[in-house]
Amino acid sequence: LSECVGEVRRLAAGGGHSAVLTDACSLKELCEFKLAETVNMSNALLIEDVASRTGGDALARLCEKLREHLVEQGECELLENQMIEEVEAKA
Repeated sequence: LSECVGEVRRLAAGGGHSAVLTDACSLKELCEFKLAETVNMSNALLIEDVASRTGGDALARLCEKLREHLVEQGECELLENQMIEEVEAKA
C-alpha cells in the first residue's frame, strides 16, 4: 500500500496540478481533487451526494458552497436585470 501512496504522490506532483495535490494520501483523495477541479452547477449536486455517501466530506462541502454561491449570484443578477428593466421602462 505504501508503494501505491508514494506513486499517487509522485503522479500528483508531476502532473502539473496545484501543489495541494502532492498531499494526496490515496487514490480516493486524488480523485476528489480532480473532481473538485471539474465541479460546476450542472454536476455539483450529484458530486455532493456521492461525496457525502463515500466519506468525501470536504468535497461535499465544496459542492454545497459552490451551489449556494451560484444561486446567490444568479439571484443578484436577476435583481440587477429587473432594476435595469424598470429604469429603462421609466426612461
